[in-house]
Order: sequence, then structure tokens, then C-alpha cells
Amino acid sequence: MINISLHKKINKSKVQSQFQLEFDLGDIIGITGPSGKGKTTFLKVIAGLMDCEEGKIIFNDTIWLDTSSKIRLSPQERNIGFVFQDYALFPNMNVIQNIAFAQNGQFEKGELERLIDAFEIKSLLKQKVNTLSGGQKQRVAIARALVQLPHLLLMDEPFSALDFRVKQRVINYIKSFQCKYHTPILINTHQIHELEALTQHIYELNDFKLQLLDMDATIQVKAIVTKINIEERTMEVELDRRNYVLPLKKDIALGEQIQISID
Repeated sequence: MINISLHKKINKSKVQSQFQLEFDLGDIIGITGPSGKGKTTFLKVIAGLMDCEEGKIIFNDTIWLDTSSKIRLSPQERNIGFVFQDYALFPNMNVIQNIAFAQNGQFEKGELERLIDAFEIKSLLKQKVNTLSGGQKQRVAIARALVQLPHLLLMDEPFSALDFRVKQRVINYIKSFQCKYHTPILINTHQIHELEALTQHIYELNDFKLQLLDMDATIQVKAIVTKINIEERTMEVELDRRNYVLPLKKDIALGEQIQISID
């Protein structure tokens, strides 16, 4: 069991945002919500990379953080895997060196081969990471976090640079990885449909607190089609100044405003 209770001022606000969550070791938890509410900040607090005004984190009866008792384990002591938005890869290493640097000895060779195949990075293994595209860097960053076999995996907008087809392969692998190793995962993303592909436990950080979303409710919103990929049968739409990749609908034109459902 993991218990997290954090209070922190976000963006110099006088009001403290609240992040209170309890989940089992084998769970995948999705976190969504508007920008500026503290989703990334709270992931960094959980990882031990940032302090908070008040908080407690208990992981399987081990206290990671207790501000009242001045207990604060380092990120290394927590064994956190973190997929950052900016990837945070080692620029002086190639792809396989980045992955091998973090690899846990219990992550078998056969499993590594399956990961490399699923992520379509076999041809990139000897390349320096500064020569990769954003999507390629993102896949390497996710791979590096997984092979670590962390106690807890934190993912901050982990699929934002991936095209629809590759994203599905990565998500499918993460599902199989989680089933095999039972690693608890917290995923922060604006794209709820990505979270729904992984879990029904989705929370929204809004109005300075974390709330469980009613996944049976359907929200109708309007988005503008900004890109169409006939070959991959996907379309890109813009909503609230963010882009989302969705399956292509019939007879859709660029610039068209369409209604989509967010369940």
C-alpha cells in the first residue's frame, strides 16, 4: 500500500494545493487536470526531487517522507523511476548505454529484447541520444525507467511525442510490464484517452485538490482538426491549445471543427 498526503504552494500561490492519494502496489494511477495546478511539481515531491510545506509518504510501511518528523529519504533510497518531459537522457552516451546504465540485474536479457522490439529502437542502439528525434528520445527515456525495475514509476506526459501507432505499442508493453513486475505507476498527462488505455483509476488535480474522476460521465467538447495522416489513419486535433492524436474519422477536412466525447 502507498499512502501520499502532500500540501504545497504552486506558482507562489497563497493557497496550498492538496495531493492525497492511497493505492496498492500493483496499481496504475492516471493524473490529469489543467496546466499550472501542480501535477509535475507533486511528482517531483514524490520522487524526492523537491520539498513541500507539509507532507507524508509511506511506501509499503517504509516512511519516505514525514515533514513533521523531519524524515526525507533521498531519490536513490526511494528507488524511483522517473520519465521527465524533457527526457533527461545522458547526452554523452548512446541509446544502449543510457538503458544499460539504469538496468536492474533482475531485468532479464530476453525481456530487454522484447522491450527493444516493442519500442522499435533496435536500429538506434548505437546512436548518441542528441541525434534522435523527440519521439525517439521519449521511447528511450521510458525504456530506461522500466529496466530500472523501480519501486515506483512516475511518468510526466510520457507519450506526448509519440505517433499513434508507436504509442499503442509502448502502451501495450507497459501493460505487460506492469502485469509481470507489479510496479505501481503514476502517469501525468492531459490526454485522458491515453490514461483510459491503461487504467480506470484517473484523478483530476483541479481547484487545489485531487479528485477521482467519474469515468462513466461523458463530456462533449469541440476541437479543430489540424493534421490528417491518411497512411496511419489518424488525425490531430487542437483542444485548449493542446494537440491530440485520434483515429481518423470519415470525411474529415483540415480546419474543420468537430465534436468529440471525453468519457
